[in-house]
Amino acid sequence: MKPSIYNSCIPLRNGYVLVYNATTDAYAICNAAAITTDGHRITACDEAVERKLAEIGAFVDDDADEAADLAAFIDRNDNDASVFQLHINPTLNCNFRCWYCYENHQAGSMMGEEVLGSVLNLITRIVKRPGLKQLSLSFFGGEPLMYFDKVAGPITKHAAAECRACGVKLHVHFTSNAYLLTPHILDSLAGISTSFQITLDGARELHDKVRCTASGAGSYDAIVANIHSAILAGFPVVARINYTSANIESVLSIVEDFKHWGEEKELLSVDLQRVWQDKEGGPSEDSTREAVARTMESFRRAGLRCTSPAMLNSVKSPCYGDRRHNLLVNYDGNLFFCTARDFTLENSSGRLLPDGTPRWHDSEVLERRMKAKFSRPACRKCRIAPICGGGCRQKAVERPVTEACMHGYSERDIDTQIIRRFEQRHVL
Repeated sequence: MKPSIYNSCIPLRNGYVLVYNATTDAYAICNAAAITTDGHRITACDEAVERKLAEIGAFVDDDADEAADLAAFIDRNDNDASVFQLHINPTLNCNFRCWYCYENHQAGSMMGEEVLGSVLNLITRIVKRPGLKQLSLSFFGGEPLMYFDKVAGPITKHAAAECRACGVKLHVHFTSNAYLLTPHILDSLAGISTSFQITLDGARELHDKVRCTASGAGSYDAIVANIHSAILAGFPVVARINYTSANIESVLSIVEDFKHWGEEKELLSVDLQRVWQDKEGGPSEDSTREAVARTMESFRRAGLRCTSPAMLNSVKSPCYGDRRHNLLVNYDGNLFFCTARDFTLENSSGRLLPDGTPRWHDSEVLERRMKAKFSRPACRKCRIAPICGGGCRQKAVERPVTEACMHGYSERDIDTQIIRRFEQRHVL
């Protein structure tokens, strides 16, 4: 057997080494005297240690071609035709103007009848595809609950009917601020597998400074009440709490607003996500990280699932935008593959025709996109390639191929990723 190319050996205190294999996503802690390393690579160890490390994938067969196996896995997984992910932007308008939002909101924008008809035809086409087992229908925007009865409601109703007729499972998801989540909307979604991601911006006082209505009134209490109504109605909710180094301490008080709820809390998960403009590495970084850890523990003690941030897992669980069977339809009928975009004509990949078929601006756009992931020389040699996969296809297509890591990771950054992964899983 030979050492895996996807091993990392990281020295610990007191004469131990953390051995991590990215293919199996497994760890072992070894006495440093039991193995010989060259940087992060294992160069020698005795037979007993080798047998143990083989159990976590740190040793592989002599004829193994791990890079080829990984490329084949990525290809199979990202081309899986059993699930189609369809995103819809009913509007790019929003009832709030949060300072950190990357979307360019368009007042008055709403999907019209012609594009709506095209979307319904698209759904009919999708659910009849051979081998399809599930349609995942996600509403984004803008605020997708705006104009619900004119756009998202009819689309959901049509998708439910078509999926039932074809024996296809349907799941519907809304990324929403939930201020408009009325009992009428919840009743309209009854009987349809539906979930929500609902955002909050810190505790009440800070949230209401970021998200207030046109009249200046705060929105925190209304949104929290609507989260409660959703889970009481049986809909799973991820409460995404956007934090910065300035507001993280306030997030602790949100626990008080959730913890007294009853068994319905089983349907609520809390996800702490740092606002992307609030960069890591500032003078208060250590205290910010400690505050996040304390906050997560407080939510968990209150009986709530809490995560932050998501660990790298873009090979086995790739972003929807990495999959072949994925599409986003904007309110104006323009087509995209990614939600993290300015939804302009210049950024679009095509347009939806009235019969529900895509017309691409470039006939090779999809194939070029599918070939971009894990195509860079640096990715083939990277020790965490089996969990990273080289980053998202959108960025891989847009950026020139170089020898550098697309994420800009240094060797130290990779070690940090591995240590944090270990801590989240194994340190109480």
